[in-house]
Amino acid sequence: MPVRARVHQRRFPSLAAEALVSLVVAAEHFTQAADAVARITKAGLKLLATIDPEVDALMQSVTRPLSQAQLRELARLCDALVP
Repeated sequence: MPVRARVHQRRFPSLAAEALVSLVVAAEHFTQAADAVARITKAGLKLLATIDPEVDALMQSVTRPLSQAQLRELARLCDALVP
């Protein structure tokens, strides 16, 4: 199941963001023993918004060497790791 279907995020700011979220979801799948549900409060969303620029910069630096096709493939492969 693609990451878009698993998370409540309908739009990703970039293909790089989608690929990295897929990678994190796949990694988390292998480290979690039980399912958990988390809700982010309004204060939490405000805090996350303050760190968005740093996260975006990190995402861009990590994925800069990859082409658009490679980012799509990374997202597809990570999605395949999680049932």
